[in-house]
Amino acid sequence: MKQRTRERLLSLFMAGIVSAITVAPSKSFSAQSAEVEVFAWRLRAGVAIPTQKVFNNFGNDTTVASLFNTDVNYALKEWLRVGVLYEWHEHTINFNGSKFGNLTINTFLMTVEFRVPRAQLDPHGITWVTPYASIGAGANVHGFKEHREAGANTASFPTTFAFRVATGVDIPLTDYLGFNTEIAWNRDSGASAFNGADVSFNASTLNILGGIRLRY
Repeated sequence: MKQRTRERLLSLFMAGIVSAITVAPSKSFSAQSAEVEVFAWRLRAGVAIPTQKVFNNFGNDTTVASLFNTDVNYALKEWLRVGVLYEWHEHTINFNGSKFGNLTINTFLMTVEFRVPRAQLDPHGITWVTPYASIGAGANVHGFKEHREAGANTASFPTTFAFRVATGVDIPLTDYLGFNTEIAWNRDSGASAFNGADVSFNASTLNILGGIRLRY
């Protein structure tokens, strides 16, 4: 009786090992992303590089600025997402060799993102990177504070139309956490009041970003 019991227990034990070895592995991130992901949130930082002088007809230059960016996307399809984005950066404008003031830019956008489907990437062995491109439209809201070296010079910047194009990649670290890097251009131009006169300005920037991405 004891022998039969031992044999039965051994048989059950071996069956359990075989079952554990032959069970299908869990789905990879690339397979899950198309089936499970509904929302994605990104938090990023980087630099905003001016693409030209803010005032074309004056002796001025604009510094490269640190940048903060965050967005939330909703998946309509595996390859198509819509979302909202917020971005902040502050530049110093120098005028004739002296500090003129600090230009703060808050950008609010509605975005559309196009992602390469996994079915196009996995057959080529590209299972851990998802490239994408996005466009967005919204508003650039400005704040400007003159520096004490500005003297009697003053300026103000109105809210302008924002148009943003970007491309980047998402690299998963776990099933729900990933690394994101992106390069983008944001249009920001209009007419400012410089010493009481209307003067055109262009504060468009090239933005280089990196940060985290959470999907759920």
